[in-house]
Amino acid sequence: MILFEFPLTEQVRTWLRLEASGQRWRHHLGSDSPHDHHAALLTFFELIAIANRTDLKRDLVAILTAPSPPLPSASSELSDETLAAQLHAQSGRLVHALNDDPFLHTIKTRAHLAGGLSPFDLPAYYRWLQKPPSQRRRDLEEWFSPVQPLLTAVDRALERLRTGGKLQDAVAERGIFQLPLGGQLPRLVRVWLDLYPPVIPKIAANKYQLNLHFLIADCGRELPYLSPLPFRLALCA
Repeated sequence: MILFEFPLTEQVRTWLRLEASGQRWRHHLGSDSPHDHHAALLTFFELIAIANRTDLKRDLVAILTAPSPPLPSASSELSDETLAAQLHAQSGRLVHALNDDPFLHTIKTRAHLAGGLSPFDLPAYYRWLQKPPSQRRRDLEEWFSPVQPLLTAVDRALERLRTGGKLQDAVAERGIFQLPLGGQLPRLVRVWLDLYPPVIPKIAANKYQLNLHFLIADCGRELPYLSPLPFRLALCA
């Protein structure tokens, strides 16, 4: 099956963007290729840009310090209290630390230009990419270290949100499914679909009703799906 997730608050949108960028970061970091480490560094800049919100750290600290059942995945990691303390101890925005490093700041500035990181534009960066993989990885991990507590906190907040959703089986008649919400808007909607037929869900929701429309994705075109479609649904509040 394929899982689609639809955030219904700006806070959860930010969390999901950080999670997706963090997954790409870990993937590229694990390779020895200079091209992957280049992609890892660009993803690092992306993470900094997403995380550069004044309310993000405050909200995560509040979630970590609120009473809640322990998560099984966190049993061997930092406690919520320790993680919250690490976030609280970080002063200023993450982008400030990036701008204080001349090497990283120069790369970030040139990265916005198409082809701006060519070897003849930044010989020092090209030389860095020729380092042994272990040295490049060590540098990347050091640069990334201020972001790690934030990503860990986001992972934990999303896990709490997802595990709080009650899974249910549903059927969309003629590609349409409607569900009354009784005045409570969920923060995240999760939809599981079989790989075939090749349909995608579109969502519209307010605190009174959830509307799902299922469309056939065909080479960029979206056509109505008119047959009954079984799927699984979870509303995470």
